[in-house]
Amino acid sequence: MRNRNTGAWRLSAQVLAIGLWLGAMAGPLQAAAPHLIEYSAYKKAFEAGDVPSALRHGEAAWQEAEKALGDDATTAVLAYNFARLAFAFPATAERALQAYERALVLTERGIGDLSAQDVRIGLTEVRLILRQNESTTANELARLLTERQRANVPASDLSAHAWKTLAIARMRDMDHDTVIAYADIAAAEAQALQPPDQQVLVDSLVLGAMARLSRSGPEKTQETIYEAIQRLDRVIALYPPQRDIDSFDPLLAKALVWRASVQAMVGTEKDPIDVLSLIRMSDDGRPSNCPDIAALLQRTPLEYPDNALRTGRVGAVLFGLDWKGTAVDR
Repeated sequence: MRNRNTGAWRLSAQVLAIGLWLGAMAGPLQAAAPHLIEYSAYKKAFEAGDVPSALRHGEAAWQEAEKALGDDATTAVLAYNFARLAFAFPATAERALQAYERALVLTERGIGDLSAQDVRIGLTEVRLILRQNESTTANELARLLTERQRANVPASDLSAHAWKTLAIARMRDMDHDTVIAYADIAAAEAQALQPPDQQVLVDSLVLGAMARLSRSGPEKTQETIYEAIQRLDRVIALYPPQRDIDSFDPLLAKALVWRASVQAMVGTEKDPIDVLSLIRMSDDGRPSNCPDIAALLQRTPLEYPDNALRTGRVGAVLFGLDWKGTAVDR
């Protein structure tokens, strides 16, 4: 199952901790309650990394709580718990939206102790992912996140990921200055977590780099190019040496190509910003086209971390350029 964010397990992990009291409070008569049975199955699947089973049991736990308890704090927690995992997958994003809406209704009525602000942020982020009234929704998410930031609420998985989603939406609008601001916040928040959320950090650094390289007019300066290079270098350094081509991380491959292309173009007559401004973002926040950089790529091998040579792992990559819009797997 493909998802928009491979850090979804981490995002749901804190919700899993919130829900631990479900089992602790269950007495002998409650032990066989369907929602607790489903929650227990969800927890096992979650810890085993079984995404389809975790989604299935997480949703079932929420629905069984609806049947047995109705408007209850447990129902709110289980709805929120399911939403925090399901939002990251295209096939379940709509159901995540419904779960968030239910959790918000209960929370606003004073049922349970979930943060209404966090539930609203999660709900609005899913609406933006689904591109519902995209411009209005993006503005609302920016407002909610800014309010949270001004209140000095500590960074969380929720807020870091929402800032990243907001940056992706602004990248589709080609609003590069705003993308830079939001992506930098997302990266800073992801870095501040303990442990850092590497997936959100990597995605946000790449977004920030590409937004800087896509600037035009008087804003395309050597300083912004240097800042982009710094971010790409951070991304590359975060990855261990790759073992083989088939499992080579695609975002790392793109970062290596962009880093090498910028290095090559800086010494040519072509303006690197003009070339890289061709970048467009797909719905999942990944660049959907590759700039025409073949004539500018250096012919010397890419430099890769030294330990790749020592360990015998992949130290160089052959990149294929898609000239006619056909799919290239490797």
